[in-house]
Amino acid sequence: MNLRDTVRTLGALSGKWMRRDFLSRRRAITQLVRVSGFSEKMAHAMLDTLFCELTTPKLQTLLRAELQSPGVLDGFVRDARNHRFVHARAPENIVHVFSSNIPNAAITSIVMGLLIGSRNIAKVSRRDEGILGIYLDSLRAHDPVLWKRCAIVNGRAEASHLMKQAGLVVVYGNDESLEEIRKSIPAKTPFVGYGHRVSFALILHEALSKEGAVRLAKKTAYDVWMADQRGCLSPVIVFTQQGGKVYPRDFAGMVALQLDRIEKGEHSKPRRSMTDTLSAVRLRDQLRIKALKGEKVGYWLSDKPGLWMVGYDERNEAEFSSGAQIIRVKGFRKLLDIEGALQKMSGSLQAVSLECAPTHRKQIAEWLGLFGVNRICRAGQLQKPPITWHHDGRLNLANWLTWTDLES
Repeated sequence: MNLRDTVRTLGALSGKWMRRDFLSRRRAITQLVRVSGFSEKMAHAMLDTLFCELTTPKLQTLLRAELQSPGVLDGFVRDARNHRFVHARAPENIVHVFSSNIPNAAITSIVMGLLIGSRNIAKVSRRDEGILGIYLDSLRAHDPVLWKRCAIVNGRAEASHLMKQAGLVVVYGNDESLEEIRKSIPAKTPFVGYGHRVSFALILHEALSKEGAVRLAKKTAYDVWMADQRGCLSPVIVFTQQGGKVYPRDFAGMVALQLDRIEKGEHSKPRRSMTDTLSAVRLRDQLRIKALKGEKVGYWLSDKPGLWMVGYDERNEAEFSSGAQIIRVKGFRKLLDIEGALQKMSGSLQAVSLECAPTHRKQIAEWLGLFGVNRICRAGQLQKPPITWHHDGRLNLANWLTWTDLES
């Protein structure tokens, strides 16, 4: 199957997944709710976000953005910019290792492997295998030829053996897992690791008008709610500048109100462990102690313990939320005040939702880039990365290929 046919086939399958009545989607929703512990509304939002980026036009855009000419996968193509010929070769076999936190990454990774023509072997988490198996079942029914280029292995020993023979190993997980796997494969084996990353929101005072703050609170709450705050694009802190029409503590209350409305609009709730509930209790108790000391703090909790929590304080520290829709809103005066917190997070930063005056946006983006931020978007868009996003600050497809340059 040539590249054009592959793109069309995968795009057509994504179109099926966008339909609420598609059998495979219905199976996936059940899996995400019963096994993964997401709410049903959340599961639908995650699938919509995933498959709207895997359409034929967007996959074509990705290929053009990273390869210039998709023909480089078939042979030498002249690069008009530097007057040489280039040819990109895909690895024959890619072994993908997936974590259990967010299922979307697994499907995107396999789709990218199929685009470049590789055989794809997936090792899914034993804790939660996600929905990759359901997706591959749908691919089998949709295009059996393309499906034959994919396989799932569950055993750790089998996966380890396959990794030692792979042309590329792609791993999603915590930094310790990445390091362990990197050491276990041959030094010459290409390796791409997507490790632990955190994201946050940055709201400057000019964005906090009385009317704008309500809209912004709704979008911020969506970013916290989406995917149950489990992934690298989930905000762990909302830095909110003082000096606007709405005070940061009041804005924190607005975010809490929006989280409450979202929760009450769901007929199924995300699953919570005792650890999640205790995390909210600990944060609440910490803030109570700070309040007794005279610090400016606040907290808001869901009626049912553990479903969500918003905590507010004005300490310029990198205190992360622990997931499960537990979010810290931190008031600050000047950007200089939060530099120390960003420096502590540097090296682990992923994305930022930035709300400020349009005239300042590029300048502040440059400043954020100094700390390693690789994606800057608007509030409400953190969990909706475009397929062309430079994940972890790198190219996607092009980073998986081996390039040959032919000079005149």
